[in-house]
Amino acid sequence: MNEKIKKGFTLVELILVISIMGILTSVLVPCAAGYINRTKQAKVEQLARQISLAVYNDYLDEEKYDSSSIINSIKDMTNGNIENLTVPSAMDAYNKVDIGFKSSGINYVVTVWPLSGNYEVK
Repeated sequence: MNEKIKKGFTLVELILVISIMGILTSVLVPCAAGYINRTKQAKVEQLARQISLAVYNDYLDEEKYDSSSIINSIKDMTNGNIENLTVPSAMDAYNKVDIGFKSSGINYVVTVWPLSGNYEVK
């Protein structure tokens, strides 16, 4: 009756489990990074839309372009969740405004046409 009772895992079993976990991790990490990037893009698109609406609404209310009023409107519409906001003092010759802001550490420029409310993110 000298039977040994086997307790625990063998080295091969542990290496197998660790290698399977490594393979799963290598597959899942890029997927998670893609979701994070899409979330950041959606946030920027939402901020750009809020900025364009603020410029358009302010232009309709004032019937002229006023950068200080637009800055206040943008800060109100975005609840202050915007960094490094730059608003030009006048529209350019094409009746558009390039508004810069920073989100998630990246600088963006939103081109807004106040007469129509259209916008483009760069």
